[in-house]
Amino acid sequence: MQVLGDIIESIAGAIYVDSKCDKEIVWRSMKRLLEPRATPDTLKMDPVKELQEFCASRDYSITYTVNHDNRVSSVVAEVQTKGTAYKATKRGITKDDAKKLAAKAVLKDMKAADGMN
Repeated sequence: MQVLGDIIESIAGAIYVDSKCDKEIVWRSMKRLLEPRATPDTLKMDPVKELQEFCASRDYSITYTVNHDNRVSSVVAEVQTKGTAYKATKRGITKDDAKKLAAKAVLKDMKAADGMN
């Protein structure tokens, strides 16, 4: 346990020095490390997986279209429901980042339309 304490102290010290002794920056940076650990209740599902499961339960089809432009990936997520199409285009540094953002946006729109917010 002492080793973990030393690691935390070293990280906080490095942030303190790098931030020119700004304690607020240190606190904001360290807060995530000091908060309770993740549990199944506090973890959010991956948006791509959540959208997949949401659509599978309703027999909707999903398509993802990937484009690359100047080292930036763009992904179009499109869900065809019975009567309505949901579509979102998002950009990210990686294809996976863009896909997650696009899936999250489509899922948000679909849940809002379904009254699930």
